[in-house]
Amino acid sequence: MRDNWDELEKPLRQLLGQVKGNLGASERREIEEYINGNEFDVAMEALVDFLAEKSEPISKQALANARKLATAMELSHELKRINSELAGKSS
Repeated sequence: MRDNWDELEKPLRQLLGQVKGNLGASERREIEEYINGNEFDVAMEALVDFLAEKSEPISKQALANARKLATAMELSHELKRINSELAGKSS
């Protein structure tokens, strides 16, 4: 799926919408700028970074979607971080 970047924009925006309550306005804007610039891998990395810094739980659905998206994007490092840093925060 890495070759089909157009197919990543919608799920990435959906994931951002699922966790918007966990992020500040400036963090959301930064991620949206990466998405708008087709820098989906950087957007995903920033999203995981911001969520890892927070203490608020994220939904199990958002966690599952983050895992699915990281896998589709072939971002093994981010998938490991999702599993280690975010999995314990799911509600």
